[in-house]
Amino acid sequence: MKNSPWLIYALAMLVYVSIASSWLGFERARTISSGSGKHVTAVTVDGQVQGGLSLIGRLGDSYALWHPMRKAAVLVPVGDVGRMEIVRKGVMPASTE
Repeated sequence: MKNSPWLIYALAMLVYVSIASSWLGFERARTISSGSGKHVTAVTVDGQVQGGLSLIGRLGDSYALWHPMRKAAVLVPVGDVGRMEIVRKGVMPASTE
């Protein structure tokens, strides 16, 4: 194992991947928190539409959304979401009512 030529490559790749993923995560977080993302999410919870949010991801059985006005993350349980639309900024989601 010590004399393996692949050991140095594996070590370099592990270091490179960890640094690159950290940098990409930082850039994505900065884009989301500044509100300069290309897409917004309209979520219907209990019959009320909450628009202008950014979908960060999913944590277990909850959606993680970024609320730009409050500069805070909002966790919404999946069971409470009636509808979710992801649209480009400036495009209004079609009303179904």
